Amino acid sequence: MRYINRKQKEPQAEGETKHRQSGHTAALSIKTVRVSAFFLAIFVIFAGCAYYTPPLPKLPLSVDDLYARLMHNSSSGIILEGIARVRVTSPDGAYTRKIALVLRHHPSSLRMDAVPLFGTPDFFLTLTKKSLKLYLPREGQFYIGRPTEKNLRDFFTIPLPARDAVALMTGTPPETPRGVTTMEASRDGSEYRLDVFDGNTLRQSLWIDPASYHLTKIATRTTDGTPLYETRFGSYRKEGSVIYPESVTVSLQTPPDTVIHISYLSLEVRKETTGEIFTLYPPKGVMPVFID
Repeated sequence: MRYINRKQKEPQAEGETKHRQSGHTAALSIKTVRVSAFFLAIFVIFAGCAYYTPPLPKLPLSVDDLYARLMHNSSSGIILEGIARVRVTSPDGAYTRKIALVLRHHPSSLRMDAVPLFGTPDFFLTLTKKSLKLYLPREGQFYIGRPTEKNLRDFFTIPLPARDAVALMTGTPPETPRGVTTMEASRDGSEYRLDVFDGNTLRQSLWIDPASYHLTKIATRTTDGTPLYETRFGSYRKEGSVIYPESVTVSLQTPPDTVIHISYLSLEVRKETTGEIFTLYPPKGVMPVFID
């Protein structure tokens, strides 16, 4: 005895059974397609809303235009002074100093005086296009040399030429590497990217905020294209007519795992513009030591 839907039914002809089964299957298939299409449409709509990002502003018409807009924000020629906290982390350890500084992007000039909690400053340093001068009061030593990467590294484990260090501290691109033949502009995620080439070798990449044309990151390479250092800039602040990054972080490839972080506690335009502040003289009775 068989029970179907709680009541007994007579067996149906084989052809009739197959016909009804076929029709039932087709109906299910149509319903399945309709339901799948419905959910697919819903998914596409919500996925589109979740992942939609507004298009970038139109890329400037030329590389020259983009570079000019970037350099327009430079504080070139203006002297800034203020207080910064500098932290250097390396395999040899870490140290933090509060620094009184005066800087000018062009001509490249920098003065840094270490500010201790008590007593005499740890050092006085001036960097110009032509010279590096360093006075160490506790040792009674006054050094004079060229503003080279080697000399900065010997005293401060900072393997950067003076002109690059000053440019980065003001949120400005370092001088274009010698031998540069081409620049290429493109979009990289939500930012503009400007690549600087020496022949076919990538020497420098600049990432630029398309809304403000401020630098957000710089990647610098050696003459053979090996990564040298990467610089990231914090949010920017405007002081009078000058715009500068509130913080600068430089990650060096050599020595490895070395990071220099500079955060400005205050910075303002200096009234004196002659540049005399960047001239450091040895104290009376201290003989200068000349270095290569």
